[in-house]
Amino acid sequence: MKNRNPEERKTRVLFWLLAIALGALQAWGNRYFMDLDGVSYLDHGDAFFRGEWGIAVNPYWGPLYSFLLGLALFVLKPSPYWEYPVVHFVNFLIYVGALGSFEFFLRQLIRHHEIQKEKLAEEGHTILPSSALRILAYSVFIWSSLTLINLQEVTPDMLVALFVYLASGVLLRICRGEGSWPLSLLLGGILGLGYLAKSVMFPLSGVFLGVLLFRAGKPKKALPQTMGALLVFLLIASPYIFTVSRAMGRLTISESGRLHYLWCVNQVYPDYPDAKKIFDSPPVLEFRTPIPGTFPIWFDPAYWNRNLAPNYFDPKGLVKMGLFNGKRYYSIFFLSQSYFTISFLLLLYMSRGRRFALKSLGQNGVFLLPAFAALGLYALAPLFTRYIASFIALSWLGLFSGVRLPPSHASRRLLIGVSLSLVTMMSFQIAREEFPLVRSTLREILKGGRPADHPMWLVARHLNRMGLKPGDPVASIGSYFHAFWARLARVRIIAQIHHTDSLSFWTQDPDVQSQVLKAFQSTGAKMLVAERVPGGRAPEGWQRIEDTDFFVRPLAGN
Repeated sequence: MKNRNPEERKTRVLFWLLAIALGALQAWGNRYFMDLDGVSYLDHGDAFFRGEWGIAVNPYWGPLYSFLLGLALFVLKPSPYWEYPVVHFVNFLIYVGALGSFEFFLRQLIRHHEIQKEKLAEEGHTILPSSALRILAYSVFIWSSLTLINLQEVTPDMLVALFVYLASGVLLRICRGEGSWPLSLLLGGILGLGYLAKSVMFPLSGVFLGVLLFRAGKPKKALPQTMGALLVFLLIASPYIFTVSRAMGRLTISESGRLHYLWCVNQVYPDYPDAKKIFDSPPVLEFRTPIPGTFPIWFDPAYWNRNLAPNYFDPKGLVKMGLFNGKRYYSIFFLSQSYFTISFLLLLYMSRGRRFALKSLGQNGVFLLPAFAALGLYALAPLFTRYIASFIALSWLGLFSGVRLPPSHASRRLLIGVSLSLVTMMSFQIAREEFPLVRSTLREILKGGRPADHPMWLVARHLNRMGLKPGDPVASIGSYFHAFWARLARVRIIAQIHHTDSLSFWTQDPDVQSQVLKAFQSTGAKMLVAERVPGGRAPEGWQRIEDTDFFVRPLAGN
């Protein structure tokens, strides 16, 4: 649909500039941040471009995000200091891509909305003006992308959002009868790539294809296009399914869902039964072989948990998880987004009859059904807002664009007033959450000076100066969620005392500590790095790493 309305064009340009500016500031302000998942994605990305596809394709981590990160590092070849900023630059580009796919979805939604508006005007109903829907949609995108997902964490959730918006837009266009065959094949390709980004898209792809099949209540007519879309999806997904199934010795689409179910519903512990315990109290785990990576135990969680008890149906665990996530959903929809919920209920109350209201909402089922299915699916897993951000955005847009009111000047004023109120509330929420980061980032940019070196880089540089070389094994005491220095130093953590047991080590008598050190030494680790020792003072034999909370100790004989 070609836009000839200057006002709509100005609105689009304004929101695009705002979205890109806020996204760039958030990415730049968090450019040195890294998380454990991100380290594993980077390790797998490196493996792709070393030609080690056998370890790059992993039963736990989706391959597409790793490949994109690996491609960026392969092309740009940044120094270790700039590696994490390059990762956040990739995240920013994915965010811009998600904005583009959302624009495509919004154009299809506006077109669908205008068609409904013409039909409903003849029947005597009023709906949300397209200009108000556009402003609301852009605000929802910025809020959900920068607040619920954000550009800080190194995860594929923004990439998933990109494919979800694209798939929803294509499905809307197909349901208008435009280019069913080519668009159906395109839909299958989008869903296949979405699955390679994150395994949850496999079951959700079934929902998208189900909507494609039963659109307009004509499954026989839609069956050939649906089978074509399914074929394209399987052509893209099958190589990954074959590879991970061969690695696990059984058919699987991913081990991520199974392990999360075991850990969080079945509550099967410990998490890593196949790691070697080399000391009992405090427990010291070794995981040097056969898995590579900066932190082998998180490079392939499926391997280290391969002997866990099989999943079993656990009604009590499912109820417990459902209640926990029910509280999370309550917090999202009735606390942090209460203005959305109240506004929608008000408009629903003002609409003409419950049956008509539900029927009007059903017209947006093309993208509401997959969104609701995703929200239901995630109710059975540990819930993070970044998992469901795009589906929340689609849900609100589907619900508000589906509201029909009696034809009157008061109805139109109510719809516009509610839309402006929602945009205002979202703007305040975004500003409140993003202002501190934006202010500090702008202050740093305006000063024009180089920021202080981030702690993880200081640790990595110090270890390299002490003689550690790429690939050298080290051991650690502390949280592996804070061990991102190892990636920058290009070393491997092969043994560890977890942070929950670290105090036990520091409070042991010298004889026991000496035995623990010998256990670490037996692994072949060259140095032992500890985080946050009691009192913040270096014990005998340890040295503090510059101005950080980390301490290092060479292991004798290595």
